[in-house]
This record gives sequence, C-alpha cells and structure tokens, in this order.
Amino acid sequence: MMGSDSATAPKKLRLIMELRRFGIADTRVLGALERIPREIFVPATFTDQAYENVALPIGCGQTVSQPLVVARMSEALEIGPRHKVLEIGTGSGYQAAVLAKLCRRVYSIERHRELLREAEQRLAKLRIHNVTLRRRRSCPPCSPIAWRSAACWSPRSARIAAISSSCGCAAARAASRPRSSASCVSFRSSPGCRATGAACRPEPLSTP
Repeated sequence: MMGSDSATAPKKLRLIMELRRFGIADTRVLGALERIPREIFVPATFTDQAYENVALPIGCGQTVSQPLVVARMSEALEIGPRHKVLEIGTGSGYQAAVLAKLCRRVYSIERHRELLREAEQRLAKLRIHNVTLRRRRSCPPCSPIAWRSAACWSPRSARIAAISSSCGCAAARAASRPRSSASCVSFRSSPGCRATGAACRPEPLSTP
C-alpha cells in the first residue's frame, strides 16, 4: 500500500472494511482510497486520526471530508480512466488525489491560496501528475449558468466528464443531497464541453 507502514496498514484496512459495511462496493474506489495515504493530507496533530471515518480540520476554516463522503462522491460520479473531472473546492487535495486514481485528469479550483499551495506540495510528493490546480477567489455563483462556466474551465477542447464539489455553496449542497430517486445530473454547456454532476435531481438534462 502506498504510503503505509506497519503502523498505518491495520488502520487503513479497518477503514476500508468500514466503508464496505456502509455500502461502498466499487472496487476501483476502494482501491484508490487504499492507495492514497490520508495521513499526509491532515495536520500533524491529527495524523493519529487519519484513518478514522471523520472529517478533520485543515486550516482556513476548512476540513478534509470524512472518507465515507469521499468514497460516496467518487462512486456516484461513475467515472472511468478516460474521463476528466472538475473539482470545486480543492481543500487538502485528498479528494483530488483519490479521483486522480480513477480518471484521466482532474481540474481542481480552490479559493484559499495557502490550501492550494499545500495541496500542490502533497500531490507532488505522491507523484500524482494528472491533477491541475487553479486558484479562484470565490466560488462560482450558484446558478446553472455558473456551473456551465465552471465546467468549461479547462484547456481548449477538453471535455469534462464530471463535477465533484466539496465547497459549501447552495448549488453544491443541492447537487449532492441524496434523494430516493437520485440520478446523475447533466448540465448543458458549450459544444466542446460536457459536465455531469454526481447525484441527485430527478429529471437530468440531456447532453449532446
């Protein structure tokens, strides 16, 4: 296991088994979580809790999401090795690192300069090179047009296959709220770009 030693391996295994009990069944997602050393994405004072299923503070009033949330979001996206993903809210970089093991490329936006710099350092340490990070001072306004604009933030002619959002804006909360008849949401955007949200509106829009 990448980044594991005799001390962390049992904790990581226990976490993976706990995620299975919570219904995470995608072996690619579980494998990605197993390969990413969560301890480097949390402050040193919390490394002993790195493999507990809890959110942990990372600075700037933000947290690294609990592993169950990361696993559910990653699984709901249903991404493959040829997909590209836009993440809104880089945070510690943990979700981006997990997604990087599942897809071709991750584009991630973060508003806090300090968090962005730390995330870059962590990803470089892990030699994860298929994540592109950018800083944006504020979250895209919470409207469908803004989501389209965010989805099109990428190199020219790139196609974004999915949006993973860990920011706290109203649109992100609405798009990630579980519902009984949840289905993936497609946001119509410019001709060269396709964006798909990770869950949860009953009547998804069709995409070209």
